[in-house]
Amino acid sequence: MNNQKGLSLIEVLGSIVLLGVAILSITFVLQQSTVHTKDNQKQDQSVQITRTVMEEIKHNLRTSYTASIYEQVVNFKLATNKIQYPKVNPEYNITIDLSVPTLNTVTIPKKSGDLKYDLKNIFKHVKVTCTNSITGKQFVLEAFVEYKYI
Repeated sequence: MNNQKGLSLIEVLGSIVLLGVAILSITFVLQQSTVHTKDNQKQDQSVQITRTVMEEIKHNLRTSYTASIYEQVVNFKLATNKIQYPKVNPEYNITIDLSVPTLNTVTIPKKSGDLKYDLKNIFKHVKVTCTNSITGKQFVLEAFVEYKYI
């Protein structure tokens, strides 16, 4: 007589193998999501650093030729400046490129005579590049910033 009330050894082993495969799959997915989350955090850090540098440039370029950004001096008379963040054990390399843009002259018609503004004498093209020295990923932010007349 054949007893059909219990599970055979093959059924038990099969269910254990299926359970193991499911657990390994879930573990792999969780591990990958953690890795991507850390990468996104590093990218967010790059974005925040780049925005902060650009805001400091906007704030200081109108009134001065230099600025202290992350305790490092940036000279706006130079075409390229390089700083690091943080200053000790740097994880991010920041390059600041300043150039005279190729903008046209704007004419504002008035009854008493037209006003002409040469925009290249009012704005500088600023490009801030933040590079993560560990991953090599970059974030670039560009803007036209009003600057002090020379």
